[in-house]
Amino acid sequence: MQKLAPLFALLCFPLALAGEPPQAGTAVQAGQGILLGEVTPQLKSLEKTDLTLEFWIRPDQATVARPRTLLWLFSNKRGSDVAGIGPSTSAGKLQANVLGSRLSSPTPMPADEWTHACLTIDTRRLNKVATLWINGRRIDRTLVPHRWPEGFFYTRLMTDPWGQNRLFSGQAGPVRISTEVLYQQAFTPESAWKPADSTLLLLQPDQIRLSR
Repeated sequence: MQKLAPLFALLCFPLALAGEPPQAGTAVQAGQGILLGEVTPQLKSLEKTDLTLEFWIRPDQATVARPRTLLWLFSNKRGSDVAGIGPSTSAGKLQANVLGSRLSSPTPMPADEWTHACLTIDTRRLNKVATLWINGRRIDRTLVPHRWPEGFFYTRLMTDPWGQNRLFSGQAGPVRISTEVLYQQAFTPESAWKPADSTLLLLQPDQIRLSR
């Protein structure tokens, strides 16, 4: 898959946070997660639109050490890559799948520190453009030629519905979904988000309800 403007300079620098992380989060044990489709049912039938998916997470050492962790999961029942959207981790390194196109970070997240993870999808082009952001910095960008799916069976955070133990543990901070590409260049991530016209879902830590 064609990559756009690889950022080789990032290979040499840690993903330091310069922003406003949450003052507190919700503790998440391995196996717990957030069923976003229960909070916002229209996510399961989300039609093609610009998207910004972003959240604050504070992974513990166990999460950073796991071979794989599912974070944000929009997927069909089988988990097909070409029908799914969402970030995950591989040995602590953030990565993302957008309808079969891959994005990745060369640097693992630090354990027990807040990280702002963000995925934007620009659908206004013939080939959609997906961008992975970490702590306000553009880490990777790629074209997405596959068609938008007709719907999503799973719309959740931090759980593995296929029982492969790709689980998150640590803390969850604010979560936001917007039907707009909010970031085009480097930014300072904030956590005190307010609802806007493009906000499809917004959860602060005290609003998060975990399930297994």
